[in-house]
Amino acid sequence: MSDQDIRIKLMELKKELMKSNAKAGVSAPKSPGKIKYMKRMVSRIMTLTDEKSKSKKEVKK
Repeated sequence: MSDQDIRIKLMELKKELMKSNAKAGVSAPKSPGKIKYMKRMVSRIMTLTDEKSKSKKEVKK
């Protein structure tokens, strides 16, 4: 995946997570596991982007 694809996927997951959290605040969530899954995916993607940016900075030095 390119950097742009990763950023797009991250934004989509964040939007979906916000919607799910809002629904969960009003009533019981249909699938609490889905919210947990989305949180983990957001964290994984953010970790990957941080690692890539750090490795690019090290190469430039």
